[in-house]
Amino acid sequence: MLAFDCYLRVGELTRLTYADVLQPNDPRVGSAYTGMALRLAVTKTGPNQSVTLAKPQVQAVLLHYLDAYPFLSQQRIFPFSPDAFRLLLKQVAEAVGVGHIPYVPHSLRHGGATYDYLRGHTVEQIMFRGRWAAVESARRYIQTSRALLIMLHIPPQLGHTAAVLAPYVDSLLPLLMDSVQRQQRTRVRFS
Repeated sequence: MLAFDCYLRVGELTRLTYADVLQPNDPRVGSAYTGMALRLAVTKTGPNQSVTLAKPQVQAVLLHYLDAYPFLSQQRIFPFSPDAFRLLLKQVAEAVGVGHIPYVPHSLRHGGATYDYLRGHTVEQIMFRGRWAAVESARRYIQTSRALLIMLHIPPQLGHTAAVLAPYVDSLLPLLMDSVQRQQRTRVRFS
């Protein structure tokens, strides 16, 4: 969700530390800023860039995650490598019946940009948010992703389930996070 919302490259996602998250009313920027943002220490287009979390549900899940797993400020938020994330994404795609679609972590960046474009954001807004240096690159992402969406074949049962659950995603996410947290605690106790 975070990579989709913030158009993150896999390296940007996996390098995030707790100190890189600007939380609402963070004393580092004062009370005037009430949103959430990420500091991206290393990006393809230069060091020390940032991106705002646009979707409230993504903010809520990230805050819940950070509260559930408090660590040292310089520790990475997500304990996996880019390769481990690639493998996990492939396994999840297979498990839900869309393994035939070549999803990779970069698909989240493409998808987030395309989603925002389809919702009326300008290419310039998307370029700024996605840290693209060249208009051609951003336009190619959006054009390619939109064309790929048209080609998708989603299994009917998965499409039906998604349509039924979509209105409830915002309220289900905290419950899912609580469930994951309980499972983690159980595993730790029995390890």
